[in-house]
Amino acid sequence: MHDFQYQNCELTLQEGLDIYYQSFPEDTKIIQDEVGPKWLFGHDCTHVIFGLDISMMQESILDTWSLWGTDFGIKGAINLFIASRKNTDFNKLYKKIYREYGITGLIKLYFSSLPFKRRARAMTRQMTKKWPYIPPQHYLNRSIRELRQEFNIKILSQYELNN
Repeated sequence: MHDFQYQNCELTLQEGLDIYYQSFPEDTKIIQDEVGPKWLFGHDCTHVIFGLDISMMQESILDTWSLWGTDFGIKGAINLFIASRKNTDFNKLYKKIYREYGITGLIKLYFSSLPFKRRARAMTRQMTKKWPYIPPQHYLNRSIRELRQEFNIKILSQYELNN
């Protein structure tokens, strides 16, 4: 478990991002936005603010947090998809995931993550305002605890994620 996965984490958002990036396997490249809005940077920030790691299960749960708990919405999802298709590194990642899981595996992953997605959806309804998918630069210097308090973000506990 990473420090940013504790509800009252005192790290700054930037420090949480650094830990998140350090959790990548050595052979995994950190994919950066090539042009335009910083969609991939925003995605990485949502991992930290919602306390989720890089596993496929938690990536699936993050989709729910992003759609309902941020200003991202369907339009943002479409824009991210379009931007990511233009990014060669992201295309390689899509192909790697497809090779590892296949359609059947991805469908199974979706259904096995449904209880967690429902819980995350319920938690987004308790937020006082939506998280900005691409957060302002000054948020990077604020503590994760403070940001979660401001938005009333209650993350899934490790107990919830493991049961």
